[in-house]
Amino acid sequence: YSLEHLHQATDIKKRVMIHKHLALLYQELVYRSLVETELVHETLKHATEHAKKCLSEARALGNEHDPAIYLLLAQIYKRRNELEKAEAYMLDAAEHGAPPSSTIPFLADLAFRKKDYARVAELFQSEPSLRYMQKIGSVAQFWNNGNGQEV
Repeated sequence: YSLEHLHQATDIKKRVMIHKHLALLYQELVYRSLVETELVHETLKHATEHAKKCLSEARALGNEHDPAIYLLLAQIYKRRNELEKAEAYMLDAAEHGAPPSSTIPFLADLAFRKKDYARVAELFQSEPSLRYMQKIGSVAQFWNNGNGQEV
């Protein structure tokens, strides 16, 4: 999909889908470092605008339950170093059905950045299955064993 498709779309469901697609594409450009440093802020701005339009139009349909758009907004705001907004959107993602394997490590990272180590441990202890996941398992195991409490 493109901006041209968006401008031509009259069906609100299609507009929601196009806004989501464009938001994901803009964010992916930044994530993969395909954007010049000077353009990162502007690219994230476009990603945010499309993600928020996706949400507002989905709400108009009574269908704002897709956790992917909340996950995307959380990642965008984290990249923009707006951690309070990032956390709020990640909590929304969890509320709308995002799996703990996506939400807990993200929230734990935010807590770690705030030096709230008790919260990091609490988050990892709330989902013991994370200890067995390939990428995050050793970190979850560390916090589940009571380590880091004294940091």
